[in-house]
Order: sequence, then C-alpha cells, then structure tokens
Amino acid sequence: MSIELRDLVKATRDSRRDLIDLLPIYRQAIVDEDFKVRDFAVDSMLVRAGIADEGEWAAFVEQLQPCDEYIQRVSWLGRAFGPMRGIENVPDSAGHDKRRQTVLWLIEHYPDTRIHQRPEGKLNYPGDEAAYDMARSLWLKKVLEFTNKVDVLSHAAHFFRLREPALSRGFLSGCVKLEPNVQKWQRRLADLGGDWVPGT
Repeated sequence: MSIELRDLVKATRDSRRDLIDLLPIYRQAIVDEDFKVRDFAVDSMLVRAGIADEGEWAAFVEQLQPCDEYIQRVSWLGRAFGPMRGIENVPDSAGHDKRRQTVLWLIEHYPDTRIHQRPEGKLNYPGDEAAYDMARSLWLKKVLEFTNKVDVLSHAAHFFRLREPALSRGFLSGCVKLEPNVQKWQRRLADLGGDWVPGT
C-alpha cells in the first residue's frame, strides 16, 4: 500500500508525534513506489532525529528491529550530524569512524537512497584519503552493478563531482541517456562543463 506524500509531510510536521509514532510510517515510506515519498522520508528522519530530545531518541532506538537497520543508520546521521547538530567533522573527531562506517554501509546496501545527496551522507573530508578511496571503490562497483538505475548513477556523479569531474560527467551522461526528457540531468551535466544543447 502506498503512503501519500502529504500524509508523510503532515506527520513529520506534527510536533505532538514522537519518533516512535513515525516509525511505522517510515517503514512504509522507505519502500514506497513513489521516489518523492522515499526521498522525503530520508529528510524527515534526518530532521526529526536531530531535534528529538534524549528520551525520545532513546525510546525510538529501543523500538528498532533488525529489519530497521536502514532507518537506524539514516536517523543516526541526522542525530549526530544533522542541521541541528552541525554536519562537519574532521577525521580525528569523535564519531568520525562511525560516520565513515555508516555511510559506506549505505553506499553498499542502499546506493539509490537520497542520503547520498545530503551533507550528512558525504565522506569527502579533506585529507581523509582512506575514506574517499573506500567510497570511491564502492561507487565504481555500484555503477557497474546498476548500469540502468538512474538514482545510482546520479548519486555516484554527486560523489565524484569535485575530485573527479570526468567520472561525474560520464555518470550524468548515463542519466541523460536513460531519461532524456528529464532536464535536471542535462543541467547538472552542463554545470560540470559537459555537452548539452538546450532543447535536445
């Protein structure tokens, strides 16, 4: 059964609803056929985990099941590094290793999730070549595994855009080929200096 995006938005904005109340909705939303619902679920988990008080967060974590590992990891990123917490951390800071492990796990198991477009899901730390190399290897593996999945190509392009723009352009070109009528791929390619003629 599909969840309506407006219902997810309404539930997220309802301050009377704790994270525990949202958990059944998240479980449904992350597998919804509508990418807008899946994407907003990520945004909702990041924000609500970040603003939850300690009691609410502890109760939420206690209710998580083994099948909720994706929800747990995304929510933890929001809790530790979301807008209410500050997204930046340096390689030797507390939580860096867990963040690295969390994001690498998400690349490995959920390469199509919106978290990879969010600041909380980034691993491009200046000077942390080990993290970059591990993530790089995973993304190259995933684009070979999902050559026709536009979300995976898009997230890989986002990862490589600063340090290896040629790779990023290649993956965005793949997005254009898969969805030639979706202009955001063409715009992103143009932003990287790729070939794009408006209207083509």
